[in-house]
Amino acid sequence: MTIERKVWVALRGNRLSLTPGQDRWGSCFAFPDSSDGGSVFLSLPEAVHARIHPAGTAERVLASWARRELVDHWTPAEDPSRPPPQRRRGASVVLSHGRMLVIRYPPQVGHQYFIPGGGVEPAETPEQAAVRELREETGLAGAVVRELATVYNRGREEHYFLVRADSPHRARPLDLAPGETLEWIDVAALPDTPMWPKRLAWRITHWYARGWPDPIAVFADSSGDLHTPCAW
Repeated sequence: MTIERKVWVALRGNRLSLTPGQDRWGSCFAFPDSSDGGSVFLSLPEAVHARIHPAGTAERVLASWARRELVDHWTPAEDPSRPPPQRRRGASVVLSHGRMLVIRYPPQVGHQYFIPGGGVEPAETPEQAAVRELREETGLAGAVVRELATVYNRGREEHYFLVRADSPHRARPLDLAPGETLEWIDVAALPDTPMWPKRLAWRITHWYARGWPDPIAVFADSSGDLHTPCAW
């Protein structure tokens, strides 16, 4: 018999109770395992930009909190990093003059975008995959500046890197699916742009103005609400 693990979710004075800890990237937070609660209390803006484990539970709790919905105190621990991912992806965040290079889905899919990238091949790192896919899709030669985030969704583990590209104005559509096109989107417009990953797009606007995350962000995301403006 498998016993579902649950964690304690408590808001005290409009602050989320968490336990500080460490993971392989550095300082992080976790939901308490008991009703005694944690020793750190974060506001919603602080929690949104913190690394909270497990990421799946954090995604659900933060979304409900932002919508002022009630969350059960004892909540299932959803950890999308377990089991091992079915697919890994590397992607490049390329910025130039306050805009970000994106790929638009074919018209039949709808008005939606995603960040250039693709699957990690055998014996390849996500960083190498991001640079290779950028070259294959846009013709741009790039170099990774830093990793920004790891995003989990539906069995996938996606790694997003800030990439410095040579002559970004020369980007052109190459190895794209039929109907896909390249576009430049204003960084300030990303929170209202239907883009995967939605939560990452929102954070890029924040980071662009206030500094890149250190350590990287780790979170879950859903592809089911791309057209909902991200207010958290």
